[in-house]
Amino acid sequence: MRPDMTPTTVSRTINPLWDLVRTCEAERGISDDDDDRWHPEMTPALRLLRLCDRDPSQRDRDWSSYLARSRNEVVRKFSWAISDPDTVDFVAEHATGNDHRGVVEVGAGTGYWAYQLAQCGVDVLAYDLAPPYQTANDYHWVLPPEPPSTTRLGAEPAAAVPQRVRQLLPATDMFFDVQPAAAAEAAAAHPERSLLICWPPLETPMGTEALTHYQGNRVIYLGEPEGGACADDAFFAQLDEQWTVRAKHQGVTWSFLHDLVIVYDRT
Repeated sequence: MRPDMTPTTVSRTINPLWDLVRTCEAERGISDDDDDRWHPEMTPALRLLRLCDRDPSQRDRDWSSYLARSRNEVVRKFSWAISDPDTVDFVAEHATGNDHRGVVEVGAGTGYWAYQLAQCGVDVLAYDLAPPYQTANDYHWVLPPEPPSTTRLGAEPAAAVPQRVRQLLPATDMFFDVQPAAAAEAAAAHPERSLLICWPPLETPMGTEALTHYQGNRVIYLGEPEGGACADDAFFAQLDEQWTVRAKHQGVTWSFLHDLVIVYDRT
């Protein structure tokens, strides 16, 4: 993270994920890569853990497994990228450059990043192939009181969310109006907007298809670099061949992960 970023930095947006994460104490030099980044998982952040697990006895039996499970629940409830204030501001600052008037986000999940950017005054449209309020989504969990009567593309209804998850998390609203659409379809429909892609799933074509069909001139990517836990090889090859890095930003990350924000302009 940046040297001036501290765990007590207060968000300038309504940002419950950051409010949760920043309660973690900072510890340095204890991760496997022995770096100086702030790793929320490395300390017992009780607010974070209590949100995610109703069985405190598990904490003492297998602490590392407990932390990993807690992170998995939190990213599905909010976002796969931590929305620290500097990172939100960085994305918002670059969202409207290069003659683009706003953002189209694909794979938006619960709409958490769209929600953050909208609070910064960015005009945002958000899409997901399986909006979690409407259909079962492997990457995000939203638990409506009643399952919707319609689904898209034959996906399972929201009622199929595992009972274990329903017991683990309280009912949660979406953070933004996320419309159903494939990444390629949404990206192709909005060349006038910057394309935002946050943590495209590993070894899937979602990110590649969005890039291929997008005709605009700016991509904002949040995730791990090539060789990490995001996207497929074709996605990074296309970025290397057809896009030029305009700016980079290192924000707060979960332990053992190396995600960052990269802004690309078409070459």
